[in-house]
Amino acid sequence: MTPITLISSAADGQPLQATFLPDKGMSLISYRKGGLDVLDPATRLDFETYGAGLGCLIGPHFYLQKEEWIQPIKDPSLFPHLLFTEKKGYKDPFSHGIGRYAPWKYEATERTISAKLCGKDIWKGTALSELEGADFTLRVDAELTPQGLNIALHASSTRVCVIGLHYYYLLPPGKAQVTALVKDVYNNKGKFMPIEKRWIKKGSNHLMFDLREFADYGFLPLKEDHSGEVQLETSTYKLRICYQGASEEVSWQLYHPENATFVCIEPISAKNPRGLTASSSSLTTRIEIL
Repeated sequence: MTPITLISSAADGQPLQATFLPDKGMSLISYRKGGLDVLDPATRLDFETYGAGLGCLIGPHFYLQKEEWIQPIKDPSLFPHLLFTEKKGYKDPFSHGIGRYAPWKYEATERTISAKLCGKDIWKGTALSELEGADFTLRVDAELTPQGLNIALHASSTRVCVIGLHYYYLLPPGKAQVTALVKDVYNNKGKFMPIEKRWIKKGSNHLMFDLREFADYGFLPLKEDHSGEVQLETSTYKLRICYQGASEEVSWQLYHPENATFVCIEPISAKNPRGLTASSSSLTTRIEIL
């Protein structure tokens, strides 16, 4: 695997580096400001064994496909990660989509990378459309600037599809919380419910989620222009994630298993990723280490 490292300098003069692995799902495997890497190193083993952890993508589908969409793998020995996903009980061989597993075509400069993945691409002797179960195109354009890491995402498919970021941010010991302005409902495994009062600053739409609590929920931006900002505050660093959807089909997922050393803040090009409705969608993001 050949890593691609983008290099820049932050506004305060500290060096910035973002390292991607195009050969393994266009994944972000390191994002550094000075001596701090904000991706959780404890997730590297999961990343290497079954495509979770560090900085994976979501797309062209979210989490586990419908059983009727799942395509049989002709030669499972070509995909060693299946040994691990089967132990987890996954029937879907490519959780969160083929995009995070297959090698991407790309062009890169010192500060930019432009990458594309198509259903017609061949991987291990098989077209990706056969593995995914539908033809598709995914695009990722990344640029590292003094303001942070900008990533533009696009997905289109012959059936409903989605694209997003599934980055595992480090949670150092100590207090941590996620804050954002959100609508007064949240997504709990595909069902929208009134938001829990304990998560909201009284009399406002200001989410203040304490990461001592488990989370696997989706939230919607408050702004009507389909944009939002999520901030992670930890004991040693802060992170700001700004996102802009092309339509109301935009949200972000918050994923934090109990006692985990990471939190996932996942901008995604769908209002309800478990109930997709669009065959084309786009999303832009900026990730700033504060």
